[in-house]
Amino acid sequence: MKIIFLTSILVVSISTSSAQFGDLKLETNRTQYTLENESTNGRIAHENIVVATKMSDLFSYYPGMWIEKVDWVQLEFIDKKESKKQKGTSTNFTSDQLNLIKSCKVGDVLNFKAGYVAENAVTRKLENDEMDFKLKVIPYNEAKFRNGGFEFQKYVREQFEKNGLDFKLSNLKTMFLKFTVNEDGKITNTTLLRSCGNADVDKKAIETFNAMQSWQPATSKDGKKLSQNFVFSLGKFEGGC
Repeated sequence: MKIIFLTSILVVSISTSSAQFGDLKLETNRTQYTLENESTNGRIAHENIVVATKMSDLFSYYPGMWIEKVDWVQLEFIDKKESKKQKGTSTNFTSDQLNLIKSCKVGDVLNFKAGYVAENAVTRKLENDEMDFKLKVIPYNEAKFRNGGFEFQKYVREQFEKNGLDFKLSNLKTMFLKFTVNEDGKITNTTLLRSCGNADVDKKAIETFNAMQSWQPATSKDGKKLSQNFVFSLGKFEGGC
């Protein structure tokens, strides 16, 4: 049995340290819009990851209570051209693992794997198992849309309904757009990750995002402005919880 720790998906939520957006999802009676910070299993601010020295520093929910022994711990960058990997035999990171962590930059994804021994809850026997999860390194203060989530919802709803996209998207496949909020708070690098199946609708959606203004850029703890990537999806609202 492989255990994977999952965090809740960031839905129309931009601010890490505040409830600027909350867990909001923009829904009309036809179409659902969601905004995510390039989701992985979890997220951690750059200032917090570079000072980590052990597993529990990265994950407050690390299940140390029921783990009898950790056999190995591996850290690896998974989104770089040249993969870097370091392996140790303890929940305390080795010097090589610490150097790897300290080299993290905003936007990096760190893959964390560990082999451990734990008691089977049914048989009460000790068994070998593994955990595997990923962390996205994010700015201390994430980029946000002017006055927050409700303003973002209002803008998206008005623009897509104005261009007739809301109705069309309800009859098409879910579209995914990736974009960057740069250091000046401007939208750049808008890229279509998955088409809705209609080239005209794809084009209008990209134009709508490129025209979006009033973003506050992400910043480091000391106030340095940073760029940040997001993924926006648009598709038919299926209903349910």
